[in-house]
Order: sequence, then structure tokens, then C-alpha cells
Amino acid sequence: MSFFIIVLIACGVAWFIHAKFHVSWGKIWAGIGTVAFLLVRWAFNQEHEQHQKIAERVRRMSTYNNEELKDHANNFNYSPQERSSARREMQRRRENGTGPF
Repeated sequence: MSFFIIVLIACGVAWFIHAKFHVSWGKIWAGIGTVAFLLVRWAFNQEHEQHQKIAERVRRMSTYNNEELKDHANNFNYSPQERSSARREMQRRRENGTGPF
């Protein structure tokens, strides 16, 4: 539903620009395409940065010994994402038989 509303607003703005400023439809479509391309590019860039942060966190957690990992999982000074990563690493070690948890 929200996508439909966004499309309606975009069509209304395009119609207004065409009627008021006599901009051709080709230029309007080119502008819409450029904006869509830039939004998709920005979204993939954000996803890549988030993936890098998660990979770095997992790499860092895998270097902790068991006691440090347990302290990290139970310390509320860390973010919820870091604590859950520590819990997942503890679970992985428990399943592999490499941790005392």
C-alpha cells in the first residue's frame, strides 16, 4: 500500500513539473531513473557496510577465550548485537564440543 502511495505522489509531482515548468516527459523519466539507480546503489552500499561490521564482530568474537566470551555475553555495557553474537559463538562452541558451556 505504501509503495502505491509513493508511486501516486511521484506521478503527481511529475505531472506538476511537466505542466508548470514544461519539462519534457523524457527528462522526467530520466530523472526518475537516476534517482532509482542512486537509491539502489545506496541501499547495496549500506548492506555491504553492515555485512563488514558483522564479519568483523564474528572474527573478533572467535578470538576470545571461553571466559572472555561468557563475560562479553553477560555484560550489558555492550550493544545487544554484540551480546547476541557472543551468545551465538558460545552456542557454536558448545555444539562443536570446544567450550565448557
